[in-house]
Amino acid sequence: PYDLLRGYYVTLSYEISRPGNLDDLPGWQTLNVPPPIARQNHLFAEGQPLYVVLEEPIISVDDQGPNPWTPVQVSATVPSPLPPNQVALRGIYRHGRILYGLERYYIPEDQRIAINDHINAVQRTGNLESYVVEVKVSPQGTSVPLRLWVDGQSYQF
Repeated sequence: PYDLLRGYYVTLSYEISRPGNLDDLPGWQTLNVPPPIARQNHLFAEGQPLYVVLEEPIISVDDQGPNPWTPVQVSATVPSPLPPNQVALRGIYRHGRILYGLERYYIPEDQRIAINDHINAVQRTGNLESYVVEVKVSPQGTSVPLRLWVDGQSYQF
């Protein structure tokens, strides 16, 4: 897709964007789930924030780039203090998904065809673990993407 102000981007989706992938984690039962009428047939009220605590893998980098961090807990507030091998990522519930502000990764126009071809080739293999996004997370849980890894190849813009 194309954003008039920022250019071309790829749309990213994460396993932690689907609430069903988090509902077995500690802290899920403490989230403030509004009554059904207030949430209009969704799990949470639109715009409700939550925090997902991610833990660094034992082997953080291999020959294919960084390994994904594992969700270990959810919370309605910023969990603190966290051990050095964990971060809390802030998300917002919207339209049945949890958005982290990491769903768009902007790419240069002159490289977009090559990057899209690479992504499409990897998607055809069905290996979803071939994608990793390197992210910087603030102490408040806000985040920005730093680098996109596709099947071991790094894209940083």
